[in-house]
Amino acid sequence: ALRQGQPFEQVARTYSRDKSAASGGEIPPVFRGRARAVAVPGFEAAAFALQPGETARPTKFLDAWFILRCRERTGASTRPLEAVRDECRRDVAVIKSAAAHGQQISREYQAFRDRAYVQVFWTSYLANLAGSPNQ
Repeated sequence: ALRQGQPFEQVARTYSRDKSAASGGEIPPVFRGRARAVAVPGFEAAAFALQPGETARPTKFLDAWFILRCRERTGASTRPLEAVRDECRRDVAVIKSAAAHGQQISREYQAFRDRAYVQVFWTSYLANLAGSPNQ
């Protein structure tokens, strides 16, 4: 379909089997060394080898096939401490809380999941989840 000139977004909506189908194949930005992509051997290298507007050939990573397309690239940058101070404080508080109360939080979360009944009425949300075995 891509070779026949169909737009990448349309092809992703039609053929993708994961959550990115709903967004036309768009995934959140990938940051070198900081994304879940580093857990997939070869994914990060393939993603960063692309130039803006370039589409890679279908490539198998682990047990799934991907067609990567680079929308844009942004160079590394540093944000001043004043701009991230509150974010850092929140992150440290979450990390400390998880270390101190992680087992309790895990038990309470599991108890909630065991007794919770969730009904979703948004078909687009359900369609988005259909491709994700973890949801």
